[in-house]
Amino acid sequence: MFQFLELPIPFLKPPARKQLTASAERLLANPRDVAERAALEVLMARDLYGLTREDWQHLVSTFTFGSGETKAELDEIIRRSLALWSGP
Repeated sequence: MFQFLELPIPFLKPPARKQLTASAERLLANPRDVAERAALEVLMARDLYGLTREDWQHLVSTFTFGSGETKAELDEIIRRSLALWSGP
């Protein structure tokens, strides 16, 4: 229980909650939407957890999940998330 209570869980203000809900709905309709996944990753990392672009680059550099098509999809999500980082 101690470890669970120590997890960093951000407080979601109404605009962030609305954005997160809308993104989740779009991903439920199309789970392989790479652009939406990238936008969601940026929302969570930058806006909810306060990571810097450098923090995010370091974190994703440790990802080794998958191979073939799965790995290519993950790489594209990472590439798009980094491109979105400085955006809106």
